[in-house]
Amino acid sequence: AYQQSLFLCSALTSGIAGTCVGLCVFELLRRRTRLRAALIGSIFATLGTPIYAYATSFYGHTPAAAFLLGALVCLDPCRTPKGFDISEQRLRWAGLCLACAPGCEYMTAAPAALIAALFLWRSPRRVHALTHLAAGGLAPVLLVSTYQWLAFGAPWRTGYSFITNPEFRDGQAKGLLGITALRPEALYGLTFGTNRGQIGRASCR
Repeated sequence: AYQQSLFLCSALTSGIAGTCVGLCVFELLRRRTRLRAALIGSIFATLGTPIYAYATSFYGHTPAAAFLLGALVCLDPCRTPKGFDISEQRLRWAGLCLACAPGCEYMTAAPAALIAALFLWRSPRRVHALTHLAAGGLAPVLLVSTYQWLAFGAPWRTGYSFITNPEFRDGQAKGLLGITALRPEALYGLTFGTNRGQIGRASCR
């Protein structure tokens, strides 16, 4: 029963989100290139990256990626002849997506804020755009904050504050919620190290 429930939860969250990632990449490419190139690019982006693996697992990585890409699709200036003068409806949908992404994975708050900041910087009506982005993101922010408050005692506290695994807990205690300065040995390990590949092969068996 547990395995069946886990499969169902994974399919209804990460599975659907992985499909949305492919569709969003296809749409972004379609606006800039030919349909065949957009199709090939979207296939490689989903099947040739960790998106495919995480789309089969009950993690927040793929839903967060789907929400970020959804925001990019909504804010894409190629969709409108007015460039960065986006409609109010699209701004609200973008705000919703930008707020939902950190609700799935809190670390995506950084790219979500960057996307919003870059768009507002190039927007001809910054106050108008910011107002509707905030309006769209209000509901998910309140929902996640309420959940964090009820579950962990404060809106800004996450489940990472209650980790029992000593190794993982020590890592999260460093820097800002586990985020520290980039280390050369870590960059080398992620790029050229064999450990990640061994983990991937072991998980596929």
